Amino acid sequence: METDPRIVVNALVELAGHEEALAEARSALARESRQRRNQRELAAEYDADADAAGTQMQEAETGFRARAREIHDLEEALGAKRDLLVGLVDRRQHRALSEEITALERRLDRLESEAYELLDEADERSDEVAEAKQGGRRAEDRRTAAAAGAAAAGDRVDALEHESAVEIARLLDLLPPDVARHVKRLQTRGGRAVVRLEGGACGGCFALLPPQQAIAVDKGRLLVRCASCSCYVVHKPWY
Repeated sequence: METDPRIVVNALVELAGHEEALAEARSALARESRQRRNQRELAAEYDADADAAGTQMQEAETGFRARAREIHDLEEALGAKRDLLVGLVDRRQHRALSEEITALERRLDRLESEAYELLDEADERSDEVAEAKQGGRRAEDRRTAAAAGAAAAGDRVDALEHESAVEIARLLDLLPPDVARHVKRLQTRGGRAVVRLEGGACGGCFALLPPQQAIAVDKGRLLVRCASCSCYVVHKPWY
C-alpha cells in the first residue's frame, strides 16, 4: 500500500526539526571552540608582548645604570678639575683646563638627558608589561569560560545526537523505502537531508523552486526534492 503523501511530508517536517536542532547545537559547539582558540591565541600574543616589553624595560634599566655610573665618575672628575682651576695662575693652563671643564660639563648634560630618557622609557615599558599581563589574564579567564562553554555545548550535542538518533530512526520507518534511503544517503555525507522552504527557495542551496511547486510545498501538499542540492524541501512549522 502506498504511503499517504501527507504522512511522508509530516514525517520529513519533524525530521527537519531534529536536523535543525542538531545543526544549531553543532554550530554553537563550533563557536565555543573558536572562541576558546581565539582567546588562547590572544593570551599567547599578550604573553609575547609582555616578554618583548620586559626585555626593552631591562635594556632601558641597564642603560640607565650605565649612564648613572658615568655621571658619577664624571661629576668626581669635574670636581677635581674645578679644584685645580682655583689654584692655577698660568693663563694658558687656566684656559685649557676651563675648556676641558666646559667639554665635560656638556658631556655631563648629555648623559643626564640620556639617563632621564632611559628612565622614562623603562617606566613606559613597565606600564606596557603590566598592561599586557592584565590583558593576558583577561584572555585566560575568557578562555577558561569558553572551555567550560565548549564542554557544555559538547554535552548538549552528545545528548541531542542520542535523542535525535532515536527519533530520526522512528521517522525513517514512516517513510517509503526510497525516501528513507535518500535521507540516509544525504545524512551520511554529513549534510542536511531535509530543509525548509525559504521565500520560495530551497533552504539548503537557495535555488528557486517553480512557483506552483513552492506553493504546494508551503501548504504541505507535495513532496519535493531540490533539483540543485537533492535535499527534500518542506514547509516551516505551522505552530
